[in-house]
Amino acid sequence: MSFLTWKYRRRIELKREIELDECKSLIKERLKELKVDVVNDTEKGVHFKNSFFNGQGKHHLMASVDEGWIEIDFNRQELIYKISITRMFLILCGMCAFFFLVTWNVSKFIPSMLLFWLLGMNLISARIRHYYFANKLKKMVVNSSIIHDE
Repeated sequence: MSFLTWKYRRRIELKREIELDECKSLIKERLKELKVDVVNDTEKGVHFKNSFFNGQGKHHLMASVDEGWIEIDFNRQELIYKISITRMFLILCGMCAFFFLVTWNVSKFIPSMLLFWLLGMNLISARIRHYYFANKLKKMVVNSSIIHDE
């Protein structure tokens, strides 16, 4: 696992046995609501990809994600959410380098602060937002096992 791939593991306690296909369809619906470009089935879950200019907007949850995987392991009762943020990291590094070159003559301290603030705050906010999204996915899967049981 690299710095540019984040992985979130959530323990799921299912109230009844649900099918993997049922979970996949729930997850695919949610990803389509989020305007993710390509959503494909895998053996254990769902794989998705995002293109760069897809109209999501810069504040959209999935705007920073290149691709991701959502896997459900029923044996370990675990939901695994992995995302790659390589594109966001490279764009932010390019922007930081641009700010560094533009403000080079002003002061040596200002470019350094712009570099760290821009890159750091975007990484922190993206990390927090995807942490909460992983929790929402977990609740969605667990609630589907409760609703269909009644």
